[in-house]
Amino acid sequence: MVKQFRSCLVLWSFILGFAATVPAQESRGTLQGRVTDSSGAAVPGATVEVLNLATGVVVTSVTNEQGSYRAPLLNPGNYRVTVSLSGFNKFVSDQIEVHVADVLTVDATLKVGSLTDEVTVTATAATVDRTTAELGQVVDARRIAELPIREGSPVELVILAPGVTVTTDLRSRKAAFNNGLSQFSTDGVGEKKNDFTIDGVSNVANDRVAYSPPSASVEEFKIHTTSYDAAIGNTMGAVVVACILPIIMIVGIVAAVAIPAYQDYAQRAATEQTQG
Repeated sequence: MVKQFRSCLVLWSFILGFAATVPAQESRGTLQGRVTDSSGAAVPGATVEVLNLATGVVVTSVTNEQGSYRAPLLNPGNYRVTVSLSGFNKFVSDQIEVHVADVLTVDATLKVGSLTDEVTVTATAATVDRTTAELGQVVDARRIAELPIREGSPVELVILAPGVTVTTDLRSRKAAFNNGLSQFSTDGVGEKKNDFTIDGVSNVANDRVAYSPPSASVEEFKIHTTSYDAAIGNTMGAVVVACILPIIMIVGIVAAVAIPAYQDYAQRAATEQTQG
């Protein structure tokens, strides 16, 4: 009995150790790039600050011997990249838009000068994902808010991605009924062969989406349709990566809708009572 227990313990240790090495299905974005001087030579030791313009959160990195930097785990939003090193002008790249699961490259060129001088550029056109050839579609907050969603579940908008076809009829597609929401095919591989995650956590029950959050709580999501890497490539179909709003923002949205509605109801009730 003790021998069997030890064998089981060793087996479970191996399984847990293997699971810990499996890459997570990361929903946050990454900014990376290379810092060089005017001659094209690498600039090691430069400080790179990545600022979220909405929240004020700063991620700091330092370039290595090849002049490369990497700032991971960035929530969707607009960012400012600042590169500084003594003896060089400060480089500032503004309004860099990072979406869910993006890996964008922003290179910087430092010119000899004072740190008090800044070279500001708009890097929107330079933010190209050079790390992968995958295809997909980002469905951002504006589309979720403005496009018609019949049952209030943003998963319905997967049909915006090229190669996605709906394989169901007009059955209920509410969050509580996951069968209809799961019935779509990507690039002809067949239905219910897709994977779903929320903030990097698996969101699959059998072969269907386990839970579809309401549209007001979803910041944005991305549907990977083909050529994704091993971090998310455990299915023949698409991978839907959703990013949820922080809880304080969700509370704010609910309050912004509920409080005026209650005030309007109370005012009408008071008016009816006065007239009665």
